[in-house]
Amino acid sequence: MQRISDLLASLLRQLAEGQSPLSKPVVDLYGLHKRKQTRPLLEEISKTLHSVAVSYSKIFILVDALDECEDVNGCRTRFLSEIFTIQEKCNLHFLATSRFIPGISQQFRGSEMQEILANSDDIQKYLDSRIPLLPSFVQRNVELQEEIKSGIIESVQGM
Repeated sequence: MQRISDLLASLLRQLAEGQSPLSKPVVDLYGLHKRKQTRPLLEEISKTLHSVAVSYSKIFILVDALDECEDVNGCRTRFLSEIFTIQEKCNLHFLATSRFIPGISQQFRGSEMQEILANSDDIQKYLDSRIPLLPSFVQRNVELQEEIKSGIIESVQGM
């Protein structure tokens, strides 16, 4: 399970790595918690993330499979809120991929969206390329191969 503090800390780390030397807020946060042997609080991470983000002229953030970030304890909602808040303050370009989930779509109201679905021919080609990796009893049975492929194509629903 993801935690909002871990997601934001990861983003902070990635942005901080692009700075040389590290910004004072990052050095101060690190020094304080290294001395105490503690982890920063969510509010500290968020504040430092915002201060680092505004130092960039342009930021690109790509999140793949946003739907896999569960919204347990509001994690996904809070993560997106932080991203959108930073986006208001600086030149941040944000791209996320996700299966269709109404709660996620609602948070992106007013944003450009593009639905992308795999077609059955593409899935068929991919599965054909994977048949040699299956056990020999499957490779010898064309009927079983077709049953497996049709079952997968039916269940993936364009994903």
